[in-house]
Amino acid sequence: MRVRDNFVGIPEDAIGQQIEFLHDILGQRPLFLEVLQRARRLGLPGWYLAAGCVAHTVWNVLGSRPPDEGIRDYDLPYFEPNDLSRGAEDMASTPGGSRPHDRAR
Repeated sequence: MRVRDNFVGIPEDAIGQQIEFLHDILGQRPLFLEVLQRARRLGLPGWYLAAGCVAHTVWNVLGSRPPDEGIRDYDLPYFEPNDLSRGAEDMASTPGGSRPHDRAR
């Protein structure tokens, strides 16, 4: 299934505008970009940035609040098929874990 198939009934230009709007919002957030850079450096297999922080950022901007307000974490789900142990998950969680002292606000 193509991404476009999820937007049946929405005019093509409206989708393009929404994607551009989302890109503009997220691309101007230094903390968001830092999270993506750190995530890449972790080298986790099949990782992605979960949508909670994305949706919350958009709602904050639309509500004229600071973009990062209320966002306490950035979740990075991933899948490592060769080691499904809790120990492997704990090791992967440590490098990108909460570091309040270097979180830009």
